[in-house]
Amino acid sequence: MHLQNVVLGVFIISLGFFTPVTRQDEFPNYKLYFSGYTWEVDSYSVPAQTPPTQDTLWPQNIFVDSQGRLHLTISYKDGKWWSTEAVNTQNLGYGTYVFHLDSRVDLLDPSAVLATFIWNKNPSSGKQEEIDIEYSSWGTPNNPTNSQFAVQPTTSPGNVIGFNTSLTSNRTTQTIVWRPTYIFFRSEDESGREIKSWLYTGEDIPAPDGEQVVISYWVYPYGQITNPSEFIIESFEFFPHSSSETPIP
Repeated sequence: MHLQNVVLGVFIISLGFFTPVTRQDEFPNYKLYFSGYTWEVDSYSVPAQTPPTQDTLWPQNIFVDSQGRLHLTISYKDGKWWSTEAVNTQNLGYGTYVFHLDSRVDLLDPSAVLATFIWNKNPSSGKQEEIDIEYSSWGTPNNPTNSQFAVQPTTSPGNVIGFNTSLTSNRTTQTIVWRPTYIFFRSEDESGREIKSWLYTGEDIPAPDGEQVVISYWVYPYGQITNPSEFIIESFEFFPHSSSETPIP
């Protein structure tokens, strides 16, 4: 997939502003195999920080280990912060998307962002189409809102909900249920206890139209990241939508 001049919305609930992120196709042929799917590695850059740095992707910093887990990293090299991102090459459409995480989302560097989302590069609607689960303190240490569910555009009222995640173990499960009339989000800890859920029935539910699943680990541009880090995704699952299934109330 060629990602040139595409804008990804980055937002802060507490401050309420929008930051564009430009993706660039620097590594179009770099792919990996994870959880039964082929994923492309893409590159993006963000506005400069102080001191000047650039957040860019280096494909060797993302890999699948012998247990089949996906490793994403944020690293520092040659005066730049390097981020990692994997994009599923298939368009999966309506269904249930499940991300099994194996790192602590509540212990991220305040300026690191872990995002699992469904994104459309070129929607025929002309609107920004994206369904997000994101974990970050957005550059603010001890931010009580370190997690959020969102449907783009987040400038529309009621399209984003923030919450706090506090864990005692690494593993969590993040679920997006995408249907024609609703989107359901759920976060669970390792024991299966619900951390947060949200049912969205607003006007910005996208229709299948070339969407792809994205897993990214990147640097929030207005913060000041200090340490390289790694985030592990244990697995990804997808269950297609069935018209006969019982809807979520």
